[in-house]
Amino acid sequence: MSNPIQKPYSEITYTLDDLRDWEFSGTSLAVVGYPVGHSLSPSMHNAALKEMAKKDLSFSKWAYFKFEIQPDKLQEALSLFYEKGFYGLNLTVPHKVIALNLVDYGDSLVHKMGAVNTLRRTDIGRFEGFNTDGYGLSTSWKNTFKNHLSDSPVLLLGAGGAARAAAIQILSEDCSKLILANRSKNTLEALSKHLKDNFPKQEIVSSPLVSLPTLKMPVHIIQATSLGLNPKDPPIIDFNQFHPHSKFFDMIYYPRRTANMEAADKSGLQTTNGLSMLLYQGIRALEIWTQKSAPIETMKSALLSRLND
Repeated sequence: MSNPIQKPYSEITYTLDDLRDWEFSGTSLAVVGYPVGHSLSPSMHNAALKEMAKKDLSFSKWAYFKFEIQPDKLQEALSLFYEKGFYGLNLTVPHKVIALNLVDYGDSLVHKMGAVNTLRRTDIGRFEGFNTDGYGLSTSWKNTFKNHLSDSPVLLLGAGGAARAAAIQILSEDCSKLILANRSKNTLEALSKHLKDNFPKQEIVSSPLVSLPTLKMPVHIIQATSLGLNPKDPPIIDFNQFHPHSKFFDMIYYPRRTANMEAADKSGLQTTNGLSMLLYQGIRALEIWTQKSAPIETMKSALLSRLND
């Protein structure tokens, strides 16, 4: 194939066939998912690399792409990414869990979180894996709400991969009490057991979504399900039951205002969406690859620009 940097590569979704014929003389980075066409990561990272190149010309030869790879082809794809010289990868749904047995662990939280979202090339024929989602959540929370996840009990809605990563981060920050709530009992029990095995000294409570425990004090509420992606989705819970000084974090960033956020707002809660979590997990990934400070404002502007298109 022709040199991809000569094309508007932030907007192109490449495939496994493109990877087989890949030719790029610079340093390649990419996000890998299925589907992945909607990803904002190329715009964010390419804007950052352009800004970083102003101080260090070597980054002018770096570029970030997006690849749509089917789950059953991930192992082949990772071998090809390594063979073709890719230095770093971001993994998104559904590859975060699939890749666990295909990479070395470069981050102590990867095993506990049961997912990997950032890969970095090593000299031994494999990528090493990190998880920056927890960092993204924690940093976003602190910068948005001006307090810490550990400052109040946390109610975590959901028990899937995103919730698991969030739970590990929350407990790692010595949260006094974590309440897990989910529709599926089996998934909820599996997550609860995993967390209690890894954090036996901390209080972890499980609850069906339809019968949450009464909480009279302010709580931190984190929404980690897909409910809200569809504008017609109803609020996941009744937010009127919470103390008005509670805070609500919806991991969804598009649409930027979900029904959950609207309902939480009406109940007097402070709210935010997941856009800054996307930003900060990306910042941490870029710093893992480059060993340089990432240009935060540049990356934030790139994200907002894409969302406003």
